[in-house]
Amino acid sequence: MRSDLAAEPVDAWVRGLSPEGTAAGVRVPAGTARLALTARLGGADPASSVDVTATLVDSYGTPYGLDLGALRADGRPHTLVLDLAAAAEAPVGALTLTGLRLDLYQPVGKAERHRLTLAALTATDTGGRERALRLPATWKPSVRADAAVSAPDGTTDPSPPRRAASDPATFTYGTGYVPADMAWRAASLTVGLQVPQRAVPEVNAVATDRYLDSAGARPGQRVDVRIGDATVPLRIVRAVRELPSTPTGGADDGGALLVDLRSVNRVLQQRQGTSVAPGEWWLATAPGASARVAGALRDRPDVDPARVVVRDEIARELRDDPFGAGPGAVFGAAALAAAALTAVGFAVGAAGS
Repeated sequence: MRSDLAAEPVDAWVRGLSPEGTAAGVRVPAGTARLALTARLGGADPASSVDVTATLVDSYGTPYGLDLGALRADGRPHTLVLDLAAAAEAPVGALTLTGLRLDLYQPVGKAERHRLTLAALTATDTGGRERALRLPATWKPSVRADAAVSAPDGTTDPSPPRRAASDPATFTYGTGYVPADMAWRAASLTVGLQVPQRAVPEVNAVATDRYLDSAGARPGQRVDVRIGDATVPLRIVRAVRELPSTPTGGADDGGALLVDLRSVNRVLQQRQGTSVAPGEWWLATAPGASARVAGALRDRPDVDPARVVVRDEIARELRDDPFGAGPGAVFGAAALAAAALTAVGFAVGAAGS
């Protein structure tokens, strides 16, 4: 970051934005190609099933909801497999399993009492070697019904999972139901099991001077900011003149905030089980390796080659280093190219150049 944008080195004030510690959960080794969960579900129509999603957190603290498949409700053990090697945009490296989610529809006319048992979790590496992983001893349960019909006496409401006294790997939950006279109304039900995490009451943020003026805020103040579909409490810990890659000077310029994505996702996960995925990645490579890294990214089947922006390529066009201490206009042109990335974006540059 250029010295004219902040009075102190960037490391001095970015360091305080990250949360303490790593995510709690099941450690999934780097190099895992397949993750298999063996489970059984009873108490429902044997011909029905529920959709199971696993939440995996990468080494950057970003959660990914990945589909494990459908678990039949016939009371028999079934193995659900997540193929990490084939899944589009799957995280890489060492991962942490932090939660499971079951999605289903409420039955019509009569509630059901489901019994879910988590039997085993296995990781298989690219060489075919299997490794048993220990499931968490403690889960934080939750339940949410969307478009549900709530009776005055609460009889139609679902109930959150409870651990069975006789088997710590078994949970029971009530589905609630849709009244028969409203059978046309589909009510989805989400049952969650989350590994308890360290509480994050608020997220530290760096604000631009423009944001402070627009919001009437000051360093040290707490503000509530809408991120995605949730409101996140932020504590402004520092102010800077501008933040790189954020447009300034326009009629609708209300300033900018810098927050740590890991901290934001911890708050979102603990409050409502959601997360915000990164829209772009800035990658640093060894000197001379940027072309090779960019080529590997552009060859991936799940990446649009046009979304890979290489600093060396931009530098040749702009005849300067747009991410160094060069003219602000040059930096702005390069940042605009990087900020335009959507869905999956990569900005590649050589470390130390």
